[in-house]
Amino acid sequence: MIHTRLLCLALLCAPLAGAAQSGPFLANGSFEEGLDGWSHNSSATVASGDAAEGTHRVVLEASEEKRVRLQTEIIDLTVGRTYLLRYHSRRCTSADARVVVRNVETNRYLASGRLSETAGWKPRELRFTATATSARLEVRLAAAGVVEVDQFSIEAVD
Repeated sequence: MIHTRLLCLALLCAPLAGAAQSGPFLANGSFEEGLDGWSHNSSATVASGDAAEGTHRVVLEASEEKRVRLQTEIIDLTVGRTYLLRYHSRRCTSADARVVVRNVETNRYLASGRLSETAGWKPRELRFTATATSARLEVRLAAAGVVEVDQFSIEAVD
């Protein structure tokens, strides 16, 4: 009887243990809740329809005078663990645009990737190793232009 109870308890707790290791580490990566969980310094617009998945995407537009940065925090990282950031982008016309994962404490890049110029959605991946328990995800346009982004997600890979 005691063994049966212990087995039931173990089976009930097993999903919780797995969830702690592979849960969502960034909020609202699909922009289905608008820009909740994200901050920006300029022109970031949530657009409906024609999204990579779901119904919403974000359009960023920079001018010669104004750089654009859209950012959110990545939380609950394990120091030394490797993570995979996935995202979709399209229609990038900025000569200096990228996705950056940055250590907030040291301000150093952990990973950096390009944004797609294609008319259709293009999936991209960035792999990084956590150097702190949190990091900042940034989409930056440092030169004039436009880009559309959607479906940011992160998962532990080791």
